[in-house]
Amino acid sequence: MRLAAALTLCLVATGAAAQSPDAPVLVGQTGRSHDGPPSVADVAYESRLRASYASAQAFQGPLDGAWTLSGEGVGLYGFKLVDRGAGVVEGAWRDLRRVGALAGSGFVDDIRREGGVLTLRFGRAVVSLTGGYGDAWTGELAEAGSRRPVTLRKDPL
Repeated sequence: MRLAAALTLCLVATGAAAQSPDAPVLVGQTGRSHDGPPSVADVAYESRLRASYASAQAFQGPLDGAWTLSGEGVGLYGFKLVDRGAGVVEGAWRDLRRVGALAGSGFVDDIRREGGVLTLRFGRAVVSLTGGYGDAWTGELAEAGSRRPVTLRKDPL
């Protein structure tokens, strides 16, 4: 009797025991889900959510999303921009060099896109960029009385 109990414990601990569909799923157990397969209603709901998301994204302009401003291969600022199209762009910034600093983030004061030039004013910095080919802009960051070359790239999804 003792040998059978020990063998059962070993099988359960290693996951080698056959599990009934109603058996609970343990935290460390891989290859099993606490849910069964999705129902037809679940699949339809998820499909509607994905279609709604894709539809909303189709109305967004090309600047919509997360961006990183880098200079000399170092991330300087992170941006989250909302491009509603028709020239209306809003956003927030975060200084990647001062993570957690109280004054290390805020809203972008002004974003202007005129022709092939994109200008962002935030905090005590001004970024002037040109290009916009694909998901990259190049230009100059002016802050604290100095200027440096920078690149603004869209973050991967």
